[in-house]
Amino acid sequence: MLLRTTLSIIGIALGLLASAQEIDKTKLALDVSAANEANNVKLKQYIWKLKLDGYVNKELKVTTLTEMKFGADGKLVATPIDAKTTVQAKPGVRGRMQQNAAEESLDYIEKAAQVMAQYAYMSKGQLVDFFDKATVTTDGKVITATAKNVMQAGDEMTILIDPATNLFLRKTFKAKSGADPIEGTIDYAAFATTGINHVSKSWLMMPAKAMQVNTENIDYTLRVQ
Repeated sequence: MLLRTTLSIIGIALGLLASAQEIDKTKLALDVSAANEANNVKLKQYIWKLKLDGYVNKELKVTTLTEMKFGADGKLVATPIDAKTTVQAKPGVRGRMQQNAAEESLDYIEKAAQVMAQYAYMSKGQLVDFFDKATVTTDGKVITATAKNVMQAGDEMTILIDPATNLFLRKTFKAKSGADPIEGTIDYAAFATTGINHVSKSWLMMPAKAMQVNTENIDYTLRVQ
């Protein structure tokens, strides 16, 4: 009798816990969208640098440094600062072939980066659609949402969210650039003093070409008004 009563109490407790963990996905989408919109208003006051490392066959080939800021239209503005390559330039015809190959690789990376940007910068409508399709769970510390067919047919995306702030912690996705598969991870961090959330690091994998691009956002400073 005691055992049955104990099991009943445990069952009720687990049921209450499950109910407490249920999430209104539409409300979550709107809360997350509102929190990130408010956060981005504050982030637009800053200027920073983006460090990019490009790899081919796991060998570092290029490192670039770019100044980043939001323009008057709300879009990111990139100004190149520095670029270094480990590839030795070849003379003559081989040099021109090398340059053509480099330009083709750059075009390939840019197209993949454009796909990644669709997942990094989602509109309110896209977030609502994502959460409507998503399986959403939480352990109380992190909200995890995973959905398929988000931006492309057959793609998959997972978003980790801080339930205390409704701000992003991490995004991961699997998609295609053209006919080739790509994978990306975007990590977020908050300024210690203000709590403003920002993209900290990202990784973009392009296995069909054995390419990988890693980025890190650094040196955030308030813009001079």
